[in-house]
Amino acid sequence: MCRVYFVFTVMILKSFRNASHSFAIKVLFSAIILSFCLWGVGDIIRNYSASKAIFTVGKERVTVSQFLHEYSQEKQRIKNMSAKPLTALEIMKLNIKDIVLDKLISASVLEQAYKKLGIIVPRQSIIDVVHSLPQFQNNGGFDSRVYETVIRRSGMSESDFLNSVKSSVERTQLFHPIMAGYKFPQIVRELIAKDFEAEHTILVARVNLNSVNARKSITDEETKQYYAENKEKYRIPETRDISILTIDYSNLASDMAVDENEVEKRYQEDKDLYIQAETREFKRFAFETRNAAQKAWELLNKGKEIKSIMKKLLPEIDTIKMATRKDFPEAVGKKLFTIRLGKTSDVFSIGNKFYIYKVMKINQPKQRTKAEIKAEIRADMQNEMLNSPEFGARMKELKNKIEDGFGAGKAIEDIARETGMRVTQITSMPRDGYARLGAIAPDEDTAKDLVEAIFETDEKQASQIVASRETDLKSFVVVVNKINSACIPGYEAIKAKVTHDYKMEVANKALSDEMREMTSKGKGGVVELKRKYKTNEYKVSKYDLLTKKNATDIARIAKEIPNTSLIVNLMSTLRPGEVTYAKASDTEYVIIGNGGTETKAQTSPEVAGIVARYCANIVDEVLEQTVSAFRGSMKVKIDKKLISEVTKENDEQDAE
Repeated sequence: MCRVYFVFTVMILKSFRNASHSFAIKVLFSAIILSFCLWGVGDIIRNYSASKAIFTVGKERVTVSQFLHEYSQEKQRIKNMSAKPLTALEIMKLNIKDIVLDKLISASVLEQAYKKLGIIVPRQSIIDVVHSLPQFQNNGGFDSRVYETVIRRSGMSESDFLNSVKSSVERTQLFHPIMAGYKFPQIVRELIAKDFEAEHTILVARVNLNSVNARKSITDEETKQYYAENKEKYRIPETRDISILTIDYSNLASDMAVDENEVEKRYQEDKDLYIQAETREFKRFAFETRNAAQKAWELLNKGKEIKSIMKKLLPEIDTIKMATRKDFPEAVGKKLFTIRLGKTSDVFSIGNKFYIYKVMKINQPKQRTKAEIKAEIRADMQNEMLNSPEFGARMKELKNKIEDGFGAGKAIEDIARETGMRVTQITSMPRDGYARLGAIAPDEDTAKDLVEAIFETDEKQASQIVASRETDLKSFVVVVNKINSACIPGYEAIKAKVTHDYKMEVANKALSDEMREMTSKGKGGVVELKRKYKTNEYKVSKYDLLTKKNATDIARIAKEIPNTSLIVNLMSTLRPGEVTYAKASDTEYVIIGNGGTETKAQTSPEVAGIVARYCANIVDEVLEQTVSAFRGSMKVKIDKKLISEVTKENDEQDAE
């Protein structure tokens, strides 16, 4: 039988070969090839492309299709959250691909961390968690129809939702013991300690747009077109020329003299009440946990220096000067003012923190001089007069006089002369210019009330009296002399500014394109950075930043990047050789590169202990620290060129 099939097959192939030159067979073969190109082969090619790795972490890989799935979901989530439709350019500026990349790498790192730590989540555990969630309950039990409806409306697939539940359970298994006060798993402690002690060579360059020579010349036609497309940018908002009458009621008390005999009488009766109370200066140590506060208390009572406490337990420390017993809660103040100089208080629980106070200085109570006491009595008596019915009647009379004057059409200057009050002239007052009223109304709330009155009052009209929020002894009236309507200046009037703005935009595009290209080079980014820009170099570790060790480099880098947490974040995410950038101001960019990372083979017990205590006090950041530590111990490869290609294609498809 086999021989028959073989002979039959040979005959068919021979007949195909003999007929291969005929026109009909050529058409048939062409149709077959075309169908493969349109369906079969195309799918094979697309599937091959979709299966390519966007990045690998250790032995795990994330493919193009997995990345694009998360990328599309993140874009949709951002679009749903936005109050208005986002343009393709606005979406691009959000740098969604980097957000997704970081999220997927972190997930991959954690997944491998769970495996190393032996954390396994059985399927039944996931089902139990889902069945217990309140949003899926109906009549006291789990309802599958409610579950399906909620999942469908969320826009998430069931598998994605179950994976998120699994991740949550895994995180709980890893971090709940830590948050409950137990120790880190040994492997996590060692990895975090190594991550904190690793020294990073950080390269920083600052580039000003004014120094970027993007083009040799810019034509008048280009700037005119830029002006036409950006007219609203040059709109001058409405402003007002105003006069403000400041009504100072304290002037009304000039003839209400204090009776010196009454001052003397009160002094004789109350002089013993004017003894200056004892004041003290404290060093206050604040801790997140009672355990840390108790350890600090033990060290302080053994005579350990404050520097030692700071180094080992990392409390928040501040100095409280000239404090009286009344400045503290009653129970705390009573105890603090019985402690001897140089001694330490017990641990106090106040709010969500734990405090220890060390007495640094004691100022004994003392009797004030007769002149000081009488001056205070005199001030009290003057305040009493200002709150008297007589003074209230005078204030009402003055208010009526001013309101009647404006009602009769009198000029603000005439009313000021009649009442002895002051008038201030201000031209071109904008709606957001309340800071310009600082000399008239120092407190911000009153200044804002005045601006509101200015823009609610018609031209040539006076506002209602505006009361000061700061004192009962002042109020104001605004007269709007002229309203300067909002307008857009003509091109010729602001040609120089338009030209400058256009040059800055051209320079900004050229520079951002250049930096984007630099960051896409992966490990070659630092080479480009050194070649193109003047860079400053700093060598620091997270441990240095934490303990303020290596102070010289820390002080220098803080001038370049004031946000210390940003530096720590860059150490966690920026691989050796990679570069990132950010806009420091309207005219300046800062470019940051990782010139290399030196990891210590062995971490000292001292560092491991400090890091463990540090992490125990910041349980909210434990996840981030763990991801960073595990990621540093794994080999991460990212195909940034492929990411740019697939996200660009995805964005173009969305735009269609």
